[in-house]
Amino acid sequence: MNGIVGVAGYEECAKQIGFSLNSMQRRGFSGAGILSHRSTMFHLKKNLGSLSEVFTEDAFESLVGDVALGSVQLLPHDNLQVHELQPFLIHHPIEAGMVFEGSLSNEKYLRDSLFEGGGYRCVSRAQAELVLGWVVQGLQETAFDFETLKKSVELFQGLAQGAYCAIGLLPNSSLFGFRGTFGTRPLLLGKRNDLEGISFMLVSDLEVCRQQGYTVEHECAPGEMILIEKAVVAAEKMEWVVRTSRLAT
Repeated sequence: MNGIVGVAGYEECAKQIGFSLNSMQRRGFSGAGILSHRSTMFHLKKNLGSLSEVFTEDAFESLVGDVALGSVQLLPHDNLQVHELQPFLIHHPIEAGMVFEGSLSNEKYLRDSLFEGGGYRCVSRAQAELVLGWVVQGLQETAFDFETLKKSVELFQGLAQGAYCAIGLLPNSSLFGFRGTFGTRPLLLGKRNDLEGISFMLVSDLEVCRQQGYTVEHECAPGEMILIEKAVVAAEKMEWVVRTSRLAT
C-alpha cells in the first residue's frame, strides 16, 4: 500500500512533499522517496525505513526545484531492494519519474507487451516502473505537449486492468496525474494561494490535502488526466496552469 503526492509551484517543493508524506505514514512504511526537478536535472532520494530515517536536512537541501513528487510505501515483497522503491526514474527514451498507487491485475501481460512492442524491459517488480515505461514510449525528447501525453496515457489505459492512480514528472518540469477507468483509487487536485504564491497538489489522500493548506479544486474522474505545466500568460509572464481531459480507452 502506498501514499502518493506531487506538488508544483512551491519554492521548497521537496519539503512540502516531506510534510505530506509524514501525514501518510499512519498507513505504515517500508520505505520512502522524493523526486524533484529543476532546469534540466532530476534529483532523487529514496531508501528503506521511515521518513525521518530516509530524509535528513542535508537530503532535502539536495532535492532542489519547484516541482516534485513522492511516495511512502508499505510493500509485501520479501528481500525488498532500494531500487524497487518509488519514485521510479527511468532514462530511456526520455528521463521521467512516477509514483503509483493501486494494483494491476494483468501485470505479466503488460510487462511482456512492453518488452515485445516497445523494447523496454523492466528491471524491478515495481508497478510504477511498468506504468511509466508504457507512458514514455509515446514521448520524444522534444515533445511533451498535452495531446501527445494524452495519447500515450490512453494507450496504457486501454490495455491496463486494475484499480490505480499515478502521478508523473516530465523533464520540462510538468506534473501530471491520471486515474484508472475503474475509479476506485482517488486522485485530488488541490490549490493553495499564500505569501509564497500559487501552488498545486496532486494527492491520493483528502486529509493530507487539507492539512497542507490546499483547497480541493477538482477530483480526477475515472479515466481522466490532469496536467500542471508552466505556460506563458499575459505580458509574457510564466505561470503554472492546469489542464484536464477525459481519456479515450
